[in-house]
Amino acid sequence: MSTRNRLLKTRRRQDLNYHIVVSDRLKLLYMTTPKVACSNIKRILFFSEAKYRGSEHLMNQIQNKRGVVHKMKDMPLPQLDTYPDVQVEEFLSGNGIFRFSFVRNPYSRILSAFIDKFENREHFNKIEDLQRSHPRRKIYQRMGFPASKRLSLAEFVEIVADEE
Repeated sequence: MSTRNRLLKTRRRQDLNYHIVVSDRLKLLYMTTPKVACSNIKRILFFSEAKYRGSEHLMNQIQNKRGVVHKMKDMPLPQLDTYPDVQVEEFLSGNGIFRFSFVRNPYSRILSAFIDKFENREHFNKIEDLQRSHPRRKIYQRMGFPASKRLSLAEFVEIVADEE
């Protein structure tokens, strides 16, 4: 069984496509880690590819729209599962590919996640919006809290520690 098939069997395809950024042109594979500058790194990689292709529209979109780099299917680099098995094998284990990821102190990482998801005032300007349609609503639903609940850092850490 190929590496690609093993990976696609053990992890959901969507997760792989979201957390692995590849560039055949630059011969690199970047494995994202949430809350470790992944948005900025993706932005740089995608911007570089859009500039190489001469796509002013995409360059502007990447530069000016917050969160657009997380919509992987709209970005200028193909997703991992669009490559043939041989090329996926090359990205994952071949010579000549620069593979990288970044790590961060886990304490500052969890604090950053808490501030971003639960304390960032921009997200709490209108509780009604949060309750109706705001993306943070999914986080609250998954945790079983009403959208108006204000979590403390201690509660957040306990929830994260209890996840499997």
